[in-house]
Amino acid sequence: MRDCAGRVSASGKDDPSVNYVLHDRCGLLIDHPHVCILQVGDQVVYSKYAGTELELGGEEHVLLKEEDVVGIKNGASYKDLKPLGDRVLIKVGKAEEATSGGVLLTDSAREKPLTGEVIAVGPGKKGEENTSTISPGTTVMYQKYAGTEFKDQDGSEYIVVQGSDVMATLM
Repeated sequence: MRDCAGRVSASGKDDPSVNYVLHDRCGLLIDHPHVCILQVGDQVVYSKYAGTELELGGEEHVLLKEEDVVGIKNGASYKDLKPLGDRVLIKVGKAEEATSGGVLLTDSAREKPLTGEVIAVGPGKKGEENTSTISPGTTVMYQKYAGTEFKDQDGSEYIVVQGSDVMATLM
């Protein structure tokens, strides 16, 4: 396994965790036949806590390890995100607006939902066969503090979690 790292532009004005690959040390960031190879110019998505910020030639950049990259964004919407590794892209379900007794909840009192619809599934961990039974269209429950959250332009909320953070498939 090669230790790969890449440098991405930090010019994401709307979302600082979405940027373009400018350079990679290995010629490719992911060395696996079943995983999409990142190319210079790809728009990548990563956790807001990932990477090391640096300045080169008067421009800001972020140095990332391959496991920091959550996925490749192919369009303007997060629903077009292609998760990498064993990650799962989930459209977060709606929060309950009232209690079972009928009391209406304010936005701040609503609990964050832990369920949602699977939009896309990554190809599996590097060097391992993907044995996941999770597929797009499935409704799942995931762990409370798992994943990287994103809010789309239309207000839809998405989260990318590791496959191991999916606790159950709901019927």
